[in-house]
Amino acid sequence: MVRVKSIQCFKQSLSTAEAGDRIAVGVGTAIDPAQIERCLVWQAGSISYSQHLLISCQRVRFHKNSLPSRTRLHLSILHETVQANCIFIHSEEGELLEELGETDCLAILELTAKVPCAPGMLVIGSRLDADLTTKACRLAFSGEIIALDPKIRLFRWKERTAQIDRIVNEYRLIGRGLISNKDGRLDKFIGMNITIGEGLIGKIESPFGTSGKFNVTHQSAKIHLSDKLTLRYKKYL
Repeated sequence: MVRVKSIQCFKQSLSTAEAGDRIAVGVGTAIDPAQIERCLVWQAGSISYSQHLLISCQRVRFHKNSLPSRTRLHLSILHETVQANCIFIHSEEGELLEELGETDCLAILELTAKVPCAPGMLVIGSRLDADLTTKACRLAFSGEIIALDPKIRLFRWKERTAQIDRIVNEYRLIGRGLISNKDGRLDKFIGMNITIGEGLIGKIESPFGTSGKFNVTHQSAKIHLSDKLTLRYKKYL
């Protein structure tokens, strides 16, 4: 237990302090001041330690260098500055962005050490190791913490095309060419929706035979052998 003898804020004496105040505290000889540079005081349970964060992300428009996903930057949170890998995503669904653009997005931050933090806190990303002799802006982005230790699966959208092998009836067709010998089995695509022609949606129901062909069901009789089959799916990383 340490007794506080005095409180000051910008050289003004105070009798109390509130959350968010920046203050100097006099504790007499109870603590050696040489052992303390700066510290935080918070209510129990209001702040946690984490090294995986989900934040909103707004690029600093004066920063001209590219910022690919998994770029390592310096992050400033409260009084802490640590390095982190920055993974930029479109939304909490987890779609990976190749780099941070001009549009606001989200970022998953993988810090090299745990820091005290809480949702709503400001985060600033910067390149503190940039050449000081240049006039380039070192501040890269800013944002607020949305969640600690997020559980988000990253993915990219992929697309494959196939052909209609034959039309069985007005609600079923056989497709081919979706997989190659290198891909192996069709199992991972069973149950997925597939686009027929210009927008009709069908569903891959099952393999047909052993040559890579597959059954597709749909709800329209207006199908032609020349229609292209397009499968758009998530590839998780």
